[in-house]
Amino acid sequence: TLSSQMRLRGAARQRTWQKLQTTRRVVAIRASLSPDPSERPEQSASESIPTAVRDVVSASIASRSYALTVGDAAAESGVPLAEASRALSALALDSKATLSVSPAGEILYEFPRNFKEAVAARSFRIRMEPLLKKSSIVAAYLGRVTFGSALLVSLATVALALSVLSSKSNDRDSRYSSGHPRMYFSVIDWWWYFGDPYYYRRRRVVDPQEMGFLESIYSCVFGDGDPNEDVFEQQRWNALGRYIQSRGGVATAEELAPFLDASTAELGAATDSNGLVVQESFVLPALTRFGGEPQVDATGNIVYVFESLQSTASARPLPVPYDAVLEKEWKLTRATTPQKILVGLLAAANLVGVVALSVSLQNPRNLYILTINGLQGIVGAMPFLQAYAVSFVVIPLIRWAGIQRKNAAIADRNEARMRAAESVMRPTPSLRSKIASGVKYAQAVLVGRDDAVWDTSDDRTFDDTLERERWDRILNERQR
Repeated sequence: TLSSQMRLRGAARQRTWQKLQTTRRVVAIRASLSPDPSERPEQSASESIPTAVRDVVSASIASRSYALTVGDAAAESGVPLAEASRALSALALDSKATLSVSPAGEILYEFPRNFKEAVAARSFRIRMEPLLKKSSIVAAYLGRVTFGSALLVSLATVALALSVLSSKSNDRDSRYSSGHPRMYFSVIDWWWYFGDPYYYRRRRVVDPQEMGFLESIYSCVFGDGDPNEDVFEQQRWNALGRYIQSRGGVATAEELAPFLDASTAELGAATDSNGLVVQESFVLPALTRFGGEPQVDATGNIVYVFESLQSTASARPLPVPYDAVLEKEWKLTRATTPQKILVGLLAAANLVGVVALSVSLQNPRNLYILTINGLQGIVGAMPFLQAYAVSFVVIPLIRWAGIQRKNAAIADRNEARMRAAESVMRPTPSLRSKIASGVKYAQAVLVGRDDAVWDTSDDRTFDDTLERERWDRILNERQR
């Protein structure tokens, strides 16, 4: 029939166009692998890739047995498709990996097992990254320890100043002078308590995760950072990418929900009485990251097809357990209870001492006493000492209020994720039917070297102009 002929012609044109695109991709790959005479031969393409992206993509290469497609890399690492493609191309160029192009235009990247060493050999900056990372860790540690040490210095300074003022008072034999108690300070005691050279060695034996006391002072004031930074994002996108790929590159909004950021109110408003999501705007981050496209079946159900994740170098998709990836709640500090108690006592003593010294210095006579004893520097340091003492109260209070709001939002999102996962694992008949409707769109396109139309070890040459003219001529003949 005429309609059948039109469908056949349309399919033929689609296949012809696909071959043309494949040819163009081959030419583009060959051009990208050809050295540019204007560039230095030692220039590294991988330097332009962010370190975090390069590291996770490199890890995905090793986990996929050193042969993978862009979809494999995106699913395994959780990075967006465009970033995965750029990272793979750069790593392939620097490590002299083999690239194979399938008849459908998909690229298979096959890396040598020593590809990391080969990439590092081309870039001094990449070779220096481990050292720079260690240096940043050491610098951060020193910064925390310095802040903690400042508390001991502040206490010693205040104690010294109050002792001098007390000793110069009229009543030398009284235990209390000018309303201020005498304070005893021994450097040896502080060294024994906090500067014991064997302290950290003993701590590592007891608990490698426990922070030192000086670090705990910083932690009690400024905290320990976002517990979900980088880790949660990578875990959830990695889990979602692998799940979509294990499902043949197809997923519904209900299946995507446990990995996204909808709140309980948003998810409840978007779900009808049959357990189906009818407002699906919250899935946009997943569609953008992995290149998903909506498809509507005959019953009106919407499923999302991730075509790039359907191409894989693995004959057997990796089994992926379906479960929600949850955020961790913020903590005010990771310091242990004894550390928090001791920091609190020292901070309180420092605050009381700074207040007492500030009041004493309102008297010009006390200013004169400190000056003639060579302690005029303490007077100049009073604004710093006051700000430092107050920071132990103000900053943790502000952080505590912010953490309460953050944790409430995190708990709400986690609850929505768990509810969404539960609804998929125990679906209603309507949801079961919707998930099943996506099966006809699911597929796993195996990309291997056996059916490749070209790879980088092939010496054949392609003339882009001639190939384009040939396919245009064939297309015109079929159209006639």
